[in-house]
Amino acid sequence: MSTSYAFGKEAEQRASVYFKSKGFTVLAQNFHYRKAEVDLIVQKESLLVAVEVKARSSVFFWRPRNLRFTQTNKTVDHGS
Repeated sequence: MSTSYAFGKEAEQRASVYFKSKGFTVLAQNFHYRKAEVDLIVQKESLLVAVEVKARSSVFFWRPRNLRFTQTNKTVDHGS
């Protein structure tokens, strides 16, 4: 297992723990549909959330709030 793969899996696990601590139920992890993959699907009451986990080992170049994920957004918007 590569270091970057392990780092990504750890980030997904941390996200799962975070959502659980906020009262969400994790419905699915690494959910695949057609060409798309969603890291987590969580639910709290009537709120259903698809979560794409993005992990960075450094904030040297970008802070997470400044990142834009255009391709991910297009896939989710079009459902393809």
